[in-house]
Amino acid sequence: MRNTLDRSTLLSLARVSAGLLPLACALATGCGGTDAPADSGVEADAGVADVGFLPQTDAGFPDAESRPDAGPRDSGHYCVENDQITVGTKHVMIGTTSTVPTNPQGTRSSMTCIATRPSLSIGAPVRLRGCVSFIGGRPTQAQLDEIEIAVFPAQLNAQPVDPTYNPVTGLDRTPAARIRPSVTKTFSQNCEQGVEVEIGRDTTGVNGLVTDIPYTLRIRSSSVAGNTWLDSYHFNVTARSDFLEQGSASIDRCNPQTCSARLNMTFVKKAAFADIAARAGVPNLGSLDDHSGPGHVLIQANDCQDVPMRRVIGGFSPVPAETRYLTGALGLPMPATTETSTSGVILGLGFAGTSSAAALSVAGAVALSRDLACTEQFGAALIPVYPDALSVMRSGRETTIP
Repeated sequence: MRNTLDRSTLLSLARVSAGLLPLACALATGCGGTDAPADSGVEADAGVADVGFLPQTDAGFPDAESRPDAGPRDSGHYCVENDQITVGTKHVMIGTTSTVPTNPQGTRSSMTCIATRPSLSIGAPVRLRGCVSFIGGRPTQAQLDEIEIAVFPAQLNAQPVDPTYNPVTGLDRTPAARIRPSVTKTFSQNCEQGVEVEIGRDTTGVNGLVTDIPYTLRIRSSSVAGNTWLDSYHFNVTARSDFLEQGSASIDRCNPQTCSARLNMTFVKKAAFADIAARAGVPNLGSLDDHSGPGHVLIQANDCQDVPMRRVIGGFSPVPAETRYLTGALGLPMPATTETSTSGVILGLGFAGTSSAAALSVAGAVALSRDLACTEQFGAALIPVYPDALSVMRSGRETTIP
């Protein structure tokens, strides 16, 4: 459902005070599905909208609230224009939603981080901990022991870090960038599927984790003999100073034993993933072992409190062979025409043209409705994708488009 605002009323308001001109220009287009520029007669932005945590400055007339155009405004929100979200230079096609997102318990999802960025940054020692959901069922002790979690900073010396490994030798491509915090994987009654992971509790110094720095986590089987787990890369993992699960947002009172950030993750068994992809009709899937098949993306549609969201939609550019939503139990794929269920999981299956030596850049985006006025963009990022591997994007505070 889309509302159309009264253009003449807004223009009258603009004449009352020059200070209201940017707001009037942002509101004047409404959400009526026209192709009018979002600045409505004022010079359109020449810059690119913010993508994730990498802002780019507008070169045109300032937008209302100092926010780049994300499409026409409707009832105070920025609507998706022409069912399209622009991420960098890529255009993600998004359908229309008319439902307000909720968390798995049915409570309205938190949208408070839209148009805001975390401001507090203390750089304190911290640990990550959280529950693991499994596509393919709860693991045995042997399968749990087989999981290797490698940690890389997202950037080193202002350059992106490659978190992959040589498929022939199994060695890291950037071993100097890898840090080695302590990692524990335990069966726990505190988690729905019975497994909890803790990273960094017993490590400080160069191998420790700190707040407010994005990391990349690589999950794979530690032995060829086991070979249970699909290679997966969790990007933009950040422990925010103002969003700690435990501890104080003060560097002199924070250490890995007292300060922690919540990170719930999804690990995927190769056999279960191959079954999902095969039933979805993904072509040229291959064996998932030779690093020559297509790559895949999992979007964990989380809200501003990092809780999975029901009733949101997602999309990709380039378009994969199949886009599928998974059920709350992370089981059978549902038709691509639906929306997220309690798990909040969206799968982009079968991105062709991947290379084990260089990532394919895929734009992923999530859209929702806050007040039934229109479909609004919420999270987006450019995601590196590798062959026979799953790249994981978590929507939320780190990927909102201000």
